[in-house]
Amino acid sequence: MAIIDTGGFRFADLKTHRAANFLPGAVKYGDIPGLISLARPRRALHISGESPAILESRILPIAESNARVVLEKGKLSPEGVARFLLE
Repeated sequence: MAIIDTGGFRFADLKTHRAANFLPGAVKYGDIPGLISLARPRRALHISGESPAILESRILPIAESNARVVLEKGKLSPEGVARFLLE
């Protein structure tokens, strides 16, 4: 199970390799959507801060058939997280 709020962050937007958030190879492997897809969600995944188009094209196709994926628009809300954990 994972709960992720990307806040729209992209490694490609970093101006220098000395940035605190820099991760070598992150852009090469598809930035945030690519890294999430590499995790191959198996049980449950709650994502916010991303556009539905990116998530549906990059993450949903690789999720295992029994995985429960929740896409929340906007910022991650405490209520949304609580609902996700209780389901």
